[in-house]
Amino acid sequence: RPSRLYRTQRFLARNAVPATLLTLLFLAVAAGAVISTVQAFRIRAERDFARAETRKAEGLNAVLESVWLPIDPWNPGSNREARVIDVLKDVGNRVERELADSPLLAAAVRNSLGNTWRSFGTAEDFAESERHLRYALETRRKLLGEQHADTARSANDLAKTLYWKGDFATAEVLLREAVDTLRYVAPTPDPDLGESLNNLGLTLK
Repeated sequence: RPSRLYRTQRFLARNAVPATLLTLLFLAVAAGAVISTVQAFRIRAERDFARAETRKAEGLNAVLESVWLPIDPWNPGSNREARVIDVLKDVGNRVERELADSPLLAAAVRNSLGNTWRSFGTAEDFAESERHLRYALETRRKLLGEQHADTARSANDLAKTLYWKGDFATAEVLLREAVDTLRYVAPTPDPDLGESLNNLGLTLK
């Protein structure tokens, strides 16, 4: 008896043109479905990223408002005798206590704190800067991965503090990591990549 394969071959031979057109149509529909699925995933990822960035910005704004309002000179109940260093210490304590459930938001705030502490220039200030920046870098490495622009920025910022502490070897390692990451993920030209390259050059010098 003729097998199913034999009958299929005979059918295709007798109807070559319609079979070819049907095959091409099937492939076109399949390709369209794949492209649509990929675009849907991309749009969903972009939407989720935008929402995450919005939540991050709103959280940062809330933290900053709660910190600066008590010392705002236009606020009748403000403490005008407060020192900047006291405010920074209060911010650090509050972030560690109140943002424990939002590690990426805490990392963003503490990264800024670390950069601010570094600008005061004493050994004690550098130690406080390093503490905050190490938290930001480790958190971003864990939650965002090595190949992420925010991780690279934290590596660059921590390297700057270590540079001023005289730990050039560790600073160089971190800056090379930042440069490699930003070359991979950032557009060209990119100001963050430019800064990391400049800091690497200064460290090597």
